[in-house]
Amino acid sequence: MTELMLTRRDCLRYGLVGGALLVSFGSHPFAASEGPRPGRDATLGAWIRIGHDDSVTLLTNATEMGQGANTGLAQLLAEELGVEWRDVRIAPAPIEPEYYSMWNEYQTGGSGSVRGMFDKLREAGALARTLLIAAAATRWKVDPAQCRIEGHSVVDATTTRRAGFGSLAADAVAQPAPAKVPLTPREQWRLIGKTLPRFDLPGKIDGSAQYGIDVNVPDMLIAAIAQAPQFGATLQSVDERSAARMPGVVRIVRLPNAVAVVAEDTWSAQRGLQALEPLWTTGKVPNNEQTQAALTSALSEPGTVEVPRDQQEATIRSTHAAAMSSSARRISATYEVPLLAHACMEPMNATAHVAGGKATLWVPTQFQTKTRREVAAALGLTESDITVNTTQLGGGLGRRLEVDYAVQAALIAREIRRPVKLVWSRAEDLQHDFYRQSAMARFEAGLDESGRATALRVRLSGIRESDGWGISRSVYAIPNVLLTNASVPTVLPLGAWRAVVANQNTFFLESFVDEIAHASGTNPLQLRRSLLTDEPRSLRVLNAAVAAAGVENAGASVHFGMAMVRGFGSICAQIVQVSVRARAVRVERVTCAIDCGTAVNPDAVRAQAEGGIALGLSATAYESISVRDGRVVQSNFHDYPLLRFPQMPEVNVVIVDSPQERVGGAGEPPVPPLAPALTNAIFAATGERIRRLPLSASGWTLA
Repeated sequence: MTELMLTRRDCLRYGLVGGALLVSFGSHPFAASEGPRPGRDATLGAWIRIGHDDSVTLLTNATEMGQGANTGLAQLLAEELGVEWRDVRIAPAPIEPEYYSMWNEYQTGGSGSVRGMFDKLREAGALARTLLIAAAATRWKVDPAQCRIEGHSVVDATTTRRAGFGSLAADAVAQPAPAKVPLTPREQWRLIGKTLPRFDLPGKIDGSAQYGIDVNVPDMLIAAIAQAPQFGATLQSVDERSAARMPGVVRIVRLPNAVAVVAEDTWSAQRGLQALEPLWTTGKVPNNEQTQAALTSALSEPGTVEVPRDQQEATIRSTHAAAMSSSARRISATYEVPLLAHACMEPMNATAHVAGGKATLWVPTQFQTKTRREVAAALGLTESDITVNTTQLGGGLGRRLEVDYAVQAALIAREIRRPVKLVWSRAEDLQHDFYRQSAMARFEAGLDESGRATALRVRLSGIRESDGWGISRSVYAIPNVLLTNASVPTVLPLGAWRAVVANQNTFFLESFVDEIAHASGTNPLQLRRSLLTDEPRSLRVLNAAVAAAGVENAGASVHFGMAMVRGFGSICAQIVQVSVRARAVRVERVTCAIDCGTAVNPDAVRAQAEGGIALGLSATAYESISVRDGRVVQSNFHDYPLLRFPQMPEVNVVIVDSPQERVGGAGEPPVPPLAPALTNAIFAATGERIRRLPLSASGWTLA
């Protein structure tokens, strides 16, 4: 077995709380005089609870929003503890620093659930196994080597003696901390790397899964809300009389930039809201044309040079200038991506009860600490007065890293003094999102006589902020890169959108790499291979995708495009095969190769890839938020269309293992390559280069 060395800085801790054995990892061990502290003896969510009934419970900080992370986490724990994964119970961890994620907050995002807990849960499971075996061996006065885990018991292999976990818990706590904890070697894994059924799927199939919108607590009322249509506007006045007289309406609640109708049921709340005619102050009045003009202008500004940690700006500028001036010729292109909404299947909602100086919330959130923090601030309470109960999420995608809807529910509930469930309409959801920023990029490459890129100039502009992540340190060996960022101020609310800036930057970079190939008369695949000679892992992923897609054996009438991304600890390459008729493109097949180090549950990784491809294809083809006179134009799926089932292509996912690498994420990496792979495929089929998304902006549609 692999052995984990326990140091004072990476100390294993365990304690007994209510008769249950609690096992965790922490950066600070107990002081000798303190002993285990009930409820505070774990960090970063790596906490196992062994109950009186021999049960094993994993306290998790991973919010379930369709990614199936908790099944993978149970596999990690069960592997090392020696129990069956299906017998591991899942319970939410307390919202305390001991349980914070890899982002040093209690939040789920950035493909961080499994990769952030891979080592910690294995170590915690191995420690629990070691302590339980030591407790049994001490009781029986035998060598721990002759004891093993079987079911939820420790058995003496030389006799018929057996002791359940629950009966050993107190004795296990008394065991001295071991200097070494053996980890199960890869070749002996029973569960890690195996496709196992997900815990969350049965409830989604039979309808028993409880989302935020399903919450129903005693004496609960329903609230519908209208928010100021213009960004930055506030509520000026509202005539409440007609709505207040409606059956079922309990009260109208005014907020600084919104008005809500609270009623006995959803229908009454919605009808009451429709009867209101609120007046709003005039807010900021940006529109798409102004934003596009500002982004275009920003491309000509000096911007801020992105300087890698081991380099100097002066050196970057001088070497780039010399290489560009000596180039035989130059090529350039400008790209543009729009604002995007999240359009989660479940619109924003939250249930709150505020009474006696305390607040309890039931909320579908990705960010529990931020929810507690901002609700406390809004109510004038301390964070210890706020209880956040996390439901399942009908889509997160980064939107539920924001907590505006939870704050609204709490403020409304404070006025009503009864539990209130606030549910946004689809129009409110689309028109008051935290949007993926719009951005532009201008690329210029210097080519030598053979067509090889010898210098690359990148100018990025984005609203509020711009970031060259994924370009300045891309997988490709393009020398002498000078990248500058310029930002355009905005009043628009912006937020994380699945894969964040990797989306637009991958579209920009991978589109231009294809343009370099075309300009130099090189096959796009061969160019990429030549640029990956110093990146063997990335090259292996690209080659896996190419082989699975049959690119090199296809005839001239078969049209492919390709792209890849490195991020979130993983590498993902995609090959898109298309057929084109007039201006309708049929995406026939997407081949996706992903290397996330070790795929804990391969089927869950495949599902993440398939979902990411669907999301990426929908955004690439259709999605775009328009702002006119300071307000969002789109209000529902008739004017914010999404991908439809007949347009979904065949998807083939190839998992590339890299056992020597750390575990990476699987949620974000499959999204960014889709857009450039598709537009590159359209170019291969038609000779038309698409540099602006979505495709519908250029008159294209999906067949």
